[in-house]
Amino acid sequence: MMPILLTACTSTHEIPPWFDAIHRIPVKTVLVEGNRIAYTESGDGRPVILVHGFGGSMWQWEYQQALSASYRVITLDVLGSGLSDKPNIQYTPTQLVGFMRDFLNALQISQASFVGNSMGAGIVIGMALTYPDRVDK
Repeated sequence: MMPILLTACTSTHEIPPWFDAIHRIPVKTVLVEGNRIAYTESGDGRPVILVHGFGGSMWQWEYQQALSASYRVITLDVLGSGLSDKPNIQYTPTQLVGFMRDFLNALQISQASFVGNSMGAGIVIGMALTYPDRVDK
């Protein structure tokens, strides 16, 4: 039984073109610090990044896609969550804030507005305190 549990915690090799979402939003990937990160992106305009909480995933934000009428809306599976890679690290607040900075760099975003839920709010607050020039709102 243990091998089944360990297998369930690892990332899949392929990410489906869309996950089981109501709106069938295409899932993209980007390498951040050598790890594959899954995210969705829709709309144009200033970027707004929606960051889920502990145990969550990008699909917590599925019904917020109406924002894409005015903004470039990006939802992601934070490192260690959902369809993103799950490296064997401690996942400290400092690591997750650094990850978010590197995620912005990978998408070539110099500054964004952030919305965070639960742990995601902690990452967003950490971004605002550590990299204030990267956080618009």
